[in-house]
Amino acid sequence: MEVEAKYSIPDEGTFQRLLEEEALFGFDLGDPLVSELHDLYLDTADRAILRQGYALRIRRQDDHYLATIKGLGEATVGIHRREEQEITLPAPLPPRNWPAGAARDRALRLCNARPLPTLFAIEQVRYSRLVSLAGRVVAEMALDRVRVRLEDGVADAYLELEVELRPTGRLEDLTRLNTGLH
Repeated sequence: MEVEAKYSIPDEGTFQRLLEEEALFGFDLGDPLVSELHDLYLDTADRAILRQGYALRIRRQDDHYLATIKGLGEATVGIHRREEQEITLPAPLPPRNWPAGAARDRALRLCNARPLPTLFAIEQVRYSRLVSLAGRVVAEMALDRVRVRLEDGVADAYLELEVELRPTGRLEDLTRLNTGLH
């Protein structure tokens, strides 16, 4: 289960201030780690995966690939909760070629083994920072410069912040951060 809060960042100045802060609302922020992420979102021609309440993404980071089946979930006061299944891949493969497991089984059920063309691609430069309280890591904060690409070029570009709860974090930690960020 993924539990996170997501925000649109209005401008580059706000993005930079969040990147330079050492603490937010009593939480300590670790040094940013920079990575480039390349995501492909896939679905059947008739959007069968989306119609069933899921999204299928294949993410490339460096030479690593990760397939994710994400439920669209629900949001309460800006905090999203959704089912998520992931599997590491050697390359961007169709689900029938994924290693056996829950993610493969779910993907095959959702698409009924039909072809999965790319709907769109997302390119991100991500600045990840650990969020701690009294030495306990509670979340990971990601500041993203995002570009959405369609076959004919860049469709959109925006700045985004997401704060995802880590296993040692508590819902009240994310709620406190969410309240401060609103």
